Amino acid sequence: ADVEVSLGTAPGRPNPGQDRAAPFSSQGLAFDGRVKPELVAPGVGLATTDPDAGFVSVNGSSAAAAVAAGAAALLAQARPGLDAPALKSLLVGYAHPIEDPVTAAGAGALDVGAAAAAEVAVEPASLALGAWTGKTWHVTKTLTLRNVSTRWLRISVVARPDGGESELLAIRSRPDQVVLRPGASKQVALTVGLAALPSGRLATGSIELDYGGAQPLRIPWAIDYRPYAGPLIAAARLTAKRLKPSDAAPVRLELDAGAVVRAGGEVEVQPVSRLDVQLYRADGTGLGLLARLRDLLPGRYTFGLTGRDPAGRVLPPGDYRLRLVAWPTLPGKPSVRVLPFAVQ
Repeated sequence: ADVEVSLGTAPGRPNPGQDRAAPFSSQGLAFDGRVKPELVAPGVGLATTDPDAGFVSVNGSSAAAAVAAGAAALLAQARPGLDAPALKSLLVGYAHPIEDPVTAAGAGALDVGAAAAAEVAVEPASLALGAWTGKTWHVTKTLTLRNVSTRWLRISVVARPDGGESELLAIRSRPDQVVLRPGASKQVALTVGLAALPSGRLATGSIELDYGGAQPLRIPWAIDYRPYAGPLIAAARLTAKRLKPSDAAPVRLELDAGAVVRAGGEVEVQPVSRLDVQLYRADGTGLGLLARLRDLLPGRYTFGLTGRDPAGRVLPPGDYRLRLVAWPTLPGKPSVRVLPFAVQ
């Protein structure tokens, strides 16, 4: 027999997290100070297929990345004459602004419709302005503006700082206005200066390219006022202080590089841009570089010491030193550790 069930009217409840970056989404700057993420895409409660259940919902940045990849494919189909940097610029530059800060959402939420109708592309899509180092600090970046429309465009370059520190910032574009025919491009020099150290930890904002279209193209940027200045080598040890040269049974060098710190109520990952393992004699004579790694996330790293010098020659018996140097990703002093050992 047919059965009917009445469930009544579903009650509504406000969702304060709607149109905001998810709490589990990573925030902050990339290794070189660029804004990351450069834009955000839906990544909560996405419906997808499942071989067992048929349909399920998924959460996570991996799901949001798949949405962004699909949007990029649609945009490439809609605008087949554009190359990869231009497609990226349209996706980032025409994202829909949301309430989250630049460090959490970049330029904003993915809007493939606005990107498909865009008329201007720019390279790079986001700016790495680095860290403030003093009253005379300034940095100049080059923007390449490109007319991807079928009409002549007069493009104005306008700086839009966020927050209350705009009176301390000096942002100048040379030129501040360009005229481009269809398909043409032109470079603009953008100089940013900061006269004093503000109270916050970051300055953020966007550079807008306004040309009288439906919406301007936005280029997100950030400046770090107080880069991390703590140790980047938390622990380092040799499993033996005396070693015999051996390719089969090396002595291990174990070290903890990078840091995870809490600043301003947020947990921050402090990576290492470059780690050098240098070899010296006990009298300070340098013998060369044993190993070099770049772009390290915080973690434990292990190296094998076979008793050979950087050229592969067996070290003669004597006293030596390992000098470990970990460089920060933004301007600052490196962390240095020295470990003595002896070759028998």
